[in-house]
Order: sequence, then C-alpha cells, then structure tokens
Amino acid sequence: MKGYRFGELSICCPARQNIEPFTERLARIDRSLKKDRITTIQVNVGSLCNQSCIHCHVNGSPHSKHIMPWSVMDGIVELFRNNPGLKLDMTGGSPELHPDFLDFIRACSCHVNSISVRSNLTVLLANSEFIETLKHHNVEIICSFPDISSENTDYQRGRGVFHKSIKALKILNESGYGDKLMLHLVHNPTGFVLPALQEVLENRYRDYLREEYGIKFNNLYVLNNMPIGRFQDMLHKQSYYEKYISLMKSNFNPVTIDGLMCRYILNIGWDGRLYDCDFNNALNLPIKGGVTLMNLAPGLLEGNDIVIGDHCYGCTAMKGSGCYGTVLKD
Repeated sequence: MKGYRFGELSICCPARQNIEPFTERLARIDRSLKKDRITTIQVNVGSLCNQSCIHCHVNGSPHSKHIMPWSVMDGIVELFRNNPGLKLDMTGGSPELHPDFLDFIRACSCHVNSISVRSNLTVLLANSEFIETLKHHNVEIICSFPDISSENTDYQRGRGVFHKSIKALKILNESGYGDKLMLHLVHNPTGFVLPALQEVLENRYRDYLREEYGIKFNNLYVLNNMPIGRFQDMLHKQSYYEKYISLMKSNFNPVTIDGLMCRYILNIGWDGRLYDCDFNNALNLPIKGGVTLMNLAPGLLEGNDIVIGDHCYGCTAMKGSGCYGTVLKD
C-alpha cells in the first residue's frame, strides 16, 4: 500500500517517526483530561457476540466467557435507583446475547433518563422479543453498519452480514424505529485510514439506503478505528501500527479535548470494575481513585484524572471520535 484512503482522497503515508506519548502531548499544550459530572453509565455486559469482526476492540466472539453476572447487574440497578436521571448505554460484545439482557432492560427502565443499546443488527433476527421489548421501553438503538458497500461490510464483519443487516433495519423501520423511535447507524473505516466527514457520510448513507432499500434512520455516527484489540493485531501483522499511530498523531486536534466522551461517561466492565471509557476497559486500565461499584455516586469522580494512553490519539484526531460519533459537530 503506497497511500492511505482518507474519505475520497488518497494521501501519502506519514513518515515514520518517534511517537510522542499522548501524556507528553497534553503536557506540552498545557492541557489535562479530568472527569466532569457523569451523565451516562456505559455498561459492557461482556464480549460474547455472534460475530468476530476484524476491527473489534474487545475481541468479541461466540466463544467468549466474559459475561456479566446478575450480581453486578443488580448493583448497577441499585446505582440507578439511588441516582435518578442518569443515562444507560449498553454495549458488548453483543448485549442482546446476555442471558439477562431483557430482564436488565426492564429493571433499569424506571430508574434512568434513557436507555441506548449498541447492536450489531444481525443478532436482532434471532429473537423477535428483542425488538418488541426495546420498543416497549423506548430504547434507542445504535447499530453497527460500517459501510453501504456489501463487500466492505462483509469483509469487516463476516460473510452475509450486510444483507442480514438490511433485513434487520427493515424490521426496525416497520416497528417504528428511524422515526419517533431513535435508530442510529455507526460507520467505521474498513482499512488503515481515518474516515471522511460525518456529515458527508451521513448524507451518502441516507440517500443510498432510502433509494435502494427504502430504509430510514435518525443519525449516523462516524468512529475512528482504535489501535487496540483485533485492529491492533492487524496493524502489527501488516507492519502498519506505527504508521497508523503517526497518522492519528499528525491529525491531533486539541479542540476536541473538551468534548471527549470520557469526561462524562463512566464504563462498567463485565466483572463490575470501573473504567473511564470502553477502550480503557479493553486495555484493562481502570479508573484512578479507588472508587468501586459498591460506593459509586456520579459526583464522586468529578475532577478525577482520566487514565490516558497513546490510543487516545484515536479520539482526538481530526474532528474527534467517540461512542456518539464525531466530537466537533458542524
């Protein structure tokens, strides 16, 4: 590969260089990353998944044994009960495959401000009760749909995933999702590149899915691929790790820092440990300060130093990236 695909433009690979640690980069510009008041509890119920995507930062697969026990889920329900007004963001793996997924949704629904579930779409075809329960509790669904090219989507997520995803999206539309019920799609690049602008891709997705399949959705979230998990393995295997980190570093944007999701999200891992974000969870980098699920309250972590590493270049490149898409919106 002689160049990177950057949106619709090919740009030259950045020259190999010593990568300035992210901690030093922040210090050099006299910035720091600290927790604001937490508004969203992101619960990673485990890495069990019906897919084994090549970019997955948690190495999700059908063989994973990491499944959140009900004792941890019960502690999270108690957290919501004692701290009304928080948002619940469920992720995995595939959250729907957790044996207590539906019971957890029901238990949390009366204590939270809103619920969102991150779905890979194809799993929704396995059980009609999934969509019915999510609809009943007005759950926002955030769906992985990496590309409007069937070839690119199947390359990243597995053979046949694109057309199964289209089928699931049509069922969601028939159930009211994409209109009054929130349905968002998530794009991430197939290769070792940074994505095109979110607003450009959203228009492209919207036009194509409407014209080809009659599908509608609310928003498109664009994410940078993080150099961890299986994506990191691919980078090393093809000797692109340093080049990819250099690409992210050369596109570092300090304006993104104030809007990073780690400032207002707290991630809870399958075993109940606490993290600043799901990427730190995948890297086993727990929060500082000794706070646990047992004594957690949203205000306790306000002002707490966020654990950072070189992977943070991924969230601060270009217009920024996070679980809710581009950080800097036009």
